Amino acid sequence: MKPFLVRLVPAAVFLLCADSRVAEGELPMWWSAAKQERTSDGGVTVTFDLLRPEGVTLKKADVFYLLIPRQRSGESWAEAYRKAIAIRPDGSLSIEIYSGRVERIDLRGKFEAEGRVYYAQIIFSCYGESGLLDEAAERVVEIPSWNAAKLISGNAFYRAQTGSEISVATGVPGALVRVFKDGVHVADVKADDSGTCAYTPPHDASLAKSGYRAKKDLVFEITNGDYLSFSMPVYRAYYGQTSLAGGLALLFTSTLGSLSIMIYKNRRRR
Repeated sequence: MKPFLVRLVPAAVFLLCADSRVAEGELPMWWSAAKQERTSDGGVTVTFDLLRPEGVTLKKADVFYLLIPRQRSGESWAEAYRKAIAIRPDGSLSIEIYSGRVERIDLRGKFEAEGRVYYAQIIFSCYGESGLLDEAAERVVEIPSWNAAKLISGNAFYRAQTGSEISVATGVPGALVRVFKDGVHVADVKADDSGTCAYTPPHDASLAKSGYRAKKDLVFEITNGDYLSFSMPVYRAYYGQTSLAGGLALLFTSTLGSLSIMIYKNRRRR
């Protein structure tokens, strides 16, 4: 019996490790806003990198994007664009988009690799001031009707933050959606009968200590025959990881201190 157990334990460990390696290797293909630079004319240039699962080689790529300018009336309308791209010899792919207005970029791509079709989508808000458009982009009537998701939370210029729920319309009722943060699987959420799912990214200590523009990529992977990734940057909570009780205590202490100083000065004057 003992020799059998001796042989069984290593085999079980190997299977568990193998399953772990498989799970770690099943990463989505997603867009990441790698760089954002303010140009001399007041515009913004954003560089989006396509991040691929290890060992996946792109065979074909096609990219379109929507620009949704901010409207004072509250109405939302979109402009469709296409931009020439090229897969690099090492299989990597990036795209630069210039924005001269306050607008949201809804970037979408269709990719063929390893006999599969991947769709990648990202939303990113820009705050350009030049009023100019990207001269290297081709204006088109509409973008293809590819698989796509939609952000439900907030308005067109919603800034996703840790500690706040993010709702996404997947278009797939009852879908099991895998959620990743910077390429690490963090949760599985199930869409309801309307295809909507929700996830609340927890507060992140590294983001809380970073600047206002520091972000991490939150990716929703939706599988429905093909593979769709819907990503967005997530920032630290606007007011940081605040505590209501701590804030009230600080306010009370500050007020008490101010009153004490005023009373002391008033007595000295008398």
